[in-house]
Amino acid sequence: MYGVSLTSKKPIKADDPRHELKPYFRKSSSWVIRLAWERCYYNYAVDYDDDLAQAHFTYLLGEYLYKKGAWLEAEDELLAAFKLMPNLVGQRLAVMYRKEKRFKNELEIIKQAQIYAQDADEKYQNIEKILQRQNKAQELRNYYLGYDKSIELTFE
Repeated sequence: MYGVSLTSKKPIKADDPRHELKPYFRKSSSWVIRLAWERCYYNYAVDYDDDLAQAHFTYLLGEYLYKKGAWLEAEDELLAAFKLMPNLVGQRLAVMYRKEKRFKNELEIIKQAQIYAQDADEKYQNIEKILQRQNKAQELRNYYLGYDKSIELTFE
């Protein structure tokens, strides 16, 4: 789009268990994709001198890939930014995991967001929105216990 390729630099292996979840992946409308691309593009040329600025770009790239329908790549990008931006990234990952019927993973993200928020920059510490998802996520996990499509997640 517009002469600049904004893609994840992390290859997805052919045997990745997340490939089975592709029926759940949805694309946003073209104007939403364009807005996400523009937000990402305008941060693309910035010289990142700190980890938080790099994490912000990684988050924007993950958002763009998510809206484009490239959920596997989006998840990898978002997980890379999760430690420094637990509220924004955690919320997006929790939404993705619920849509993919990965209820255990959603609960893990909520728990990990609480841990990461303690050391995060002040503007990324407010995780109230993601905590509101916890009860419903637990209910869904208990209800769909045999149908949970969660995979093993590792955090730094």
